[in-house]
Amino acid sequence: LKKDDNGFEGENFKILGDLPWYPIVSISLMEVLREYLPEACSGMNYWLKFVSKRDGTTIRELLQQIRASYQTIVCIHASDNSIFGAMTSTPWRHNEDWFGTSDAFLFRLIEGKMEVYPCTSHSKRVQYCSSQLIAVGGGGGEIDSSDIIDMSSYEPQGIGLLIDGDLQGGETNACATFASPKLSATGIDPEFRIERLEVWTF
Repeated sequence: LKKDDNGFEGENFKILGDLPWYPIVSISLMEVLREYLPEACSGMNYWLKFVSKRDGTTIRELLQQIRASYQTIVCIHASDNSIFGAMTSTPWRHNEDWFGTSDAFLFRLIEGKMEVYPCTSHSKRVQYCSSQLIAVGGGGGEIDSSDIIDMSSYEPQGIGLLIDGDLQGGETNACATFASPKLSATGIDPEFRIERLEVWTF
């Protein structure tokens, strides 16, 4: 890993922005995420636009920092040391309904390995944003039980990633939109506390 006046540098890209510490997701894992990015931004540099402990603790402050950004990556370091997040391809904005595109995906880091969950055809509920919460991946009722081979491993469907309005916590559930499991690594409780939240753009 090299650092110059313009930020940290990966093999084929740079990480730009004010970086007083190493990012939540390492350079090597950013390389993995690049494989899943939409073609429009797959060759672009990462830009750190928002850090919760530096830039604010409200959705309003977050939206101000990332306004007009199309592709964004939300990275969360939870209090149980889980690392997970989401990539979306529609600018975040207050909206009374779900929005977003099928370019989106959820991800989590498990024992040093990145797991990525692309959008499926089970639900069009990709992004939701209000002053009270941000959500990625709508939930229940859209998966036919006949599609589930092993019912013993089935998890109830819910919102894949929800962040509370104060950016201090949220919840994660198995999610129909991404056919994803609960993203946090420990326990059965869907709720988590946020140690640090970062939002990256391109």
